[in-house]
Amino acid sequence: MGVDRPTNGSLRDGWDLARTLRDRQALPPLGAEELAAREAAGRYDGRRPPRPRRLPAVSRAGGAVAVQLAGRVRLLRPARR
Repeated sequence: MGVDRPTNGSLRDGWDLARTLRDRQALPPLGAEELAAREAAGRYDGRRPPRPRRLPAVSRAGGAVAVQLAGRVRLLRPARR
């Protein structure tokens, strides 16, 4: 991964890195669980800052499944180790 853009802050840079690793199928299990939870809790399009979700959401990453309901995120299934 080369640096082709300025930093956007640690949260956004970490989110972008996790998505890149997920797409390459190289995301470790704990990272998959964290990404699933982040994606369930917030919206992030890669350009604008993340925003909290208002509606229920389900997210999957690397076998992990997270759900957000009423502002609370629960990991329904952990990633395979």
